[in-house]
Formats: sequence, structure tokens, C-alpha cells
Amino acid sequence: MSNSYKIYRWDSFLYSKDPVPIIYVKPDDALLKFAKQNNNALLIRVSNSNSIYDGKKIAGVLYKSYEVTKCINFFNKTGLYIIVLDSDWYGYPDSLGECDIFGLEGDVVVDLNTLLPVPVPVPIPVQPTETPKSLKSLKSEKSDVNAGIIILVCVIIVILIMLYKKK
Repeated sequence: MSNSYKIYRWDSFLYSKDPVPIIYVKPDDALLKFAKQNNNALLIRVSNSNSIYDGKKIAGVLYKSYEVTKCINFFNKTGLYIIVLDSDWYGYPDSLGECDIFGLEGDVVVDLNTLLPVPVPVPIPVQPTETPKSLKSLKSEKSDVNAGIIILVCVIIVILIMLYKKK
């Protein structure tokens, strides 16, 4: 069984040398009780974030947001908690999404030793493309302006030379 929670924000936290993802959630009493019984260890599954995290079970640790970010005023104003995910940071998702937290019903204890890491995404090769016509026209307009300025400066110099020679 699981309970679903809205993700209010994504961020990363520098752990050792590598950033790890953190999500902000507003817990209910059931989540706070479950986390306390499990030393704040959680097992979550992200959904609707349109990211690599979707559909994968990821271990996490629940903290009051100021315990990680040191922003006590933020926590006091919002009441948001942070779940630090045991995963690599792959950047901000397209959508905030939700997370299902497993074990809230039936007193299922989270076993952090049986979890598989989130796989590293395979980069998509970038194909060279032609410069869009709008950029080409901007470049040519810029060249036209530069040429016009050079011609104007040359004309002014010629006029000044002619005036100087008349004296």
C-alpha cells in the first residue's frame, strides 16, 4: 500500500562531491509517524514528473526542510519537508509530479539494502542542423549595419581631410 503526495519543488543537494535530488512535500500525520518508526527512511516512487525518476522505487530520507537547507523561516512559513533521494541528480524534471510513499499502511518496514539504483540515462546524440532563416537574416542585417557605419565613418574622414586642406 502507498500514499501519494504532491511534490512542491525539486532541487539538488551537494552530498560529498556529487549532487543528489531532493523533493519538497507536505507530510500528513501518517507519513510523519511512519518516518519516525523507520528512522526517517522512506521508499518512494515518483510519477508525472516526465523525468527519468518516474516509475522507479527510490530510497529517501525525510527531513524538515531547515535541517538540510538551514532556512528555518522557509520551513516555518511553508511546513514543507525534504526527502533526500538516494539517486544521482539528472536535472530538473519537466513537471513537479507526485510521489507514492510505500509502507504507510500495514507497517511495512523499508529495507534500504534491497534497492536498485536509478540507471544512468543514455545521452541522445545531437544532429547538426542548418541555421534557422531568422538567425541568418539577423546576421545579414547586423552585417549591413556594420557596413553602413564603416561607410559613414569613411565619409566623415574624407570631409575632414578636405576641410583641413582648404585651410
